[in-house]
Amino acid sequence: MNSTSIGAVPLSQTWRPGVGTQCRGIWTQAWSDEQALRNVKLHLEEPLQRLLDSHECPYGWRLPGDVTWPSPPTDAEGMVAALDMFKIIAVFYSYVPYLLGFKAFCVLLVRRGTRQLAVVLWLLSTLLMNEVILKRLWREPRPGTMLQVRDAAGKYAGSCLHSCGMPSSHSALAMGWFVQIFLDASYRVHPLALGRKTQTIALRPGTGAFEKAIKCLRLYLWLPWIDVDIVTHTEYVVYMSAWFLILMPVPFMRVVLYDHTCSQVAVGAGVGIVFTLFWWRVVRHMQRKYHGLEGRPVFHQLLEHNYKLATFHLNGAGDITGEFFDPESNGGAMPRIPWSPGRHDDDALLRTVSSVSS
Repeated sequence: MNSTSIGAVPLSQTWRPGVGTQCRGIWTQAWSDEQALRNVKLHLEEPLQRLLDSHECPYGWRLPGDVTWPSPPTDAEGMVAALDMFKIIAVFYSYVPYLLGFKAFCVLLVRRGTRQLAVVLWLLSTLLMNEVILKRLWREPRPGTMLQVRDAAGKYAGSCLHSCGMPSSHSALAMGWFVQIFLDASYRVHPLALGRKTQTIALRPGTGAFEKAIKCLRLYLWLPWIDVDIVTHTEYVVYMSAWFLILMPVPFMRVVLYDHTCSQVAVGAGVGIVFTLFWWRVVRHMQRKYHGLEGRPVFHQLLEHNYKLATFHLNGAGDITGEFFDPESNGGAMPRIPWSPGRHDDDALLRTVSSVSS
């Protein structure tokens, strides 16, 4: 038997695919390998042995939604990684995908639109793919199921969760949500949404720097939570940077809590991104196919088709165009510049933009 060890546990007792109830911690009643449990106890301090005998997680306790609250029992203090402010922040970020999912369901019930339905269906499909299919195929445990993980201070650290960890559903949802938001917003940036202003927000002449900062702060507070048809460059930067701060830390915080390994969050993020890219192509196809029903009731009048293409992407025939909209000239409309993949008259576009700017 290999005598090399990781932390307190011999390598011979580490996880192997398909053996026993490997996704549950060795302290749980579901653990079936009594010999492995006895071997682990030989390398543990007495307080930790008592926790195993009482089937109590030594790292803290399990919260709803597959989140560990990392606060060890009193007997294990000094031997197990303790709770700190960074981990409290990590717990909050672990609930961000659930809060956004709850918001999506509530908005669907209120708005009853195809845009909200698409988000909810994506959410359910991602969860189904991860929890029902991928995790059951991988069957990889979370960190610390056999008390084999230590933190930088040499203290025991791990997850109290019973489910398998590969891939991370939190990471898949967070990264997938960000990609979906990024793609949708990128198609709605209007070069001349404010007439001749191409890089800012609507401000009255003579506005000072402080007032500009306040208006930008207001954008951060309300813009991420609304559905917009057209955004300016500044609004786009505010919109994406706000969602970056909301969603991007989620995978890292799952590692901070030891609810996942780095590989589990990396694979989860990759799964979320790839699946969302596929989902986005399907949604864009449906938007183009059914743009004629925009604003009308669908599905036996249960929903309204409100998942619209940006107005400057459609001409009268429903073809994609380079049409610009200028509310300050030509009665609220600018000349249209037809555009299609493989056929783009850059000179005509430049001439039109130059005529507006002059």
